[in-house]
Amino acid sequence: MKIAHLYIFAFFGLFFISCKKGELLENQTPSTKLFVDKINRSGEERLNTVVNLRWSGDDKDGFVKGFEFSFNKINWEFTTKQDSVFRFSISGNSDTSDIDFYVRAVDNDGNKDPGPAFLSIPIKNKKPEISFDDALIKTDTVFSVFSILWKADDFDGLETIDSVFVKINEGRWYPLPRTLTFLTLVPENPENVGLQNGNVYFGFDALLRSEKISGLKVNDRNFVYIKVRDNAGSESLPDTLKSFYLKKKSSDLLVVDAHNINVTPNPTAIYLPLINEINGNYDLYDLFPSGFANFPSFWKPTFSLLLNLYDKVFWYGESTAINNSLPLELASAAIQDYLNKGGKVLISSSFPASVVRTSAIYQFSPVDSFATVLTGQRIDFPIDSLAVKQADAPNFPNLKVTKFINGLDPFYAKSSAKIIYKAQLKTNGFFAPKAICAKSENADGKTNQIFCSVELNNLLGDADGNSSTNELKEFFRTVLKQEFNW
Repeated sequence: MKIAHLYIFAFFGLFFISCKKGELLENQTPSTKLFVDKINRSGEERLNTVVNLRWSGDDKDGFVKGFEFSFNKINWEFTTKQDSVFRFSISGNSDTSDIDFYVRAVDNDGNKDPGPAFLSIPIKNKKPEISFDDALIKTDTVFSVFSILWKADDFDGLETIDSVFVKINEGRWYPLPRTLTFLTLVPENPENVGLQNGNVYFGFDALLRSEKISGLKVNDRNFVYIKVRDNAGSESLPDTLKSFYLKKKSSDLLVVDAHNINVTPNPTAIYLPLINEINGNYDLYDLFPSGFANFPSFWKPTFSLLLNLYDKVFWYGESTAINNSLPLELASAAIQDYLNKGGKVLISSSFPASVVRTSAIYQFSPVDSFATVLTGQRIDFPIDSLAVKQADAPNFPNLKVTKFINGLDPFYAKSSAKIIYKAQLKTNGFFAPKAICAKSENADGKTNQIFCSVELNNLLGDADGNSSTNELKEFFRTVLKQEFNW
């Protein structure tokens, strides 16, 4: 019995002692571990500024609810993640830095690891990169206006790009906003030969900047360079465009050849001698000298700014569509902008039957709509038929057809337009409008557009039925020296 009492006492004594010890235990703090303890890299082997870090935590008497990380042991940021991608930046004159990184676990009672895990991260800034779109300038010769397009990149993140710089020949580097990717340049005096400054237009909206760019050479070869700089002051290697000849502006008249098929009589061979005789010199812009070499990559702003250099524009073409659109339709916004700024346009072209009611041509021209031709119907303009001048065009000559035109494109004119010519057309029994040439006037009552839906090189007959350019010459003289003489 005495032994039994002794065992009972010992049991309760142990129970009391164990309970006493449990009440005295304090809550333990969590511990933290980084998956990498040390990074031994130097020189070019340093990490780039984008670093992926991972960590973990443990709590012996509870659980880890999150972590706090810091780069100075003063300011801490809480996260529940166990990894993160950090994008570091380097400022100053150096392209390297050592980043101190601390992370500590936080348990369910709010206790924090008193000895945070630490890692020194050796990083090196990567040089940014930049490159031109080489396909933008497709020819060896540029007509007064050219645009450049580029793409900048930085492995450390696009947001680290600070500035872009462009340079022409031996001129100074011209600073650009880091977000800009498109620029248009125009010589300050495009009719002058030699070294000069250029006007700078930002973006596709062509915002003119007050500061000029230096180094442009008119009627000479030009080299264009571009580079980019990041926040750390590191610059990319410059990229260079293939050199090109920047042609001077030599006239107040721009002739745009949009004729892409071989025909007889050849419109260029007919028009240019007449224009040279009447106007003197002119600048010829051939959209199709060899394939699509001169076909504008951007009608606005590049082609639009080219038009704006001239007092008058003569556009001639035919019904060939490019990617389901006529060149004249693609150029419509540029032409409208030109007219709004006081320009004068003469247009001579044929049009396909597929021109729809929503065509962009209707937006800027005196045409309300073209004649609708149904299956089995046709509108012809036979040889020796006349383009008859109307009351609103007393100074124009009558023109006579010298080549049978199968598929004429007469139109309904807008109420604000004044009809210049009506055609002695022939149909197979249906009604069609007869207007083939009309003019528009600006707010001051001045003629700013003459639009002919016929190729004028087919109207070479004189009053006696002989082939002659005299009447057509008189037509051009009336347009250039009377209607557009303001």
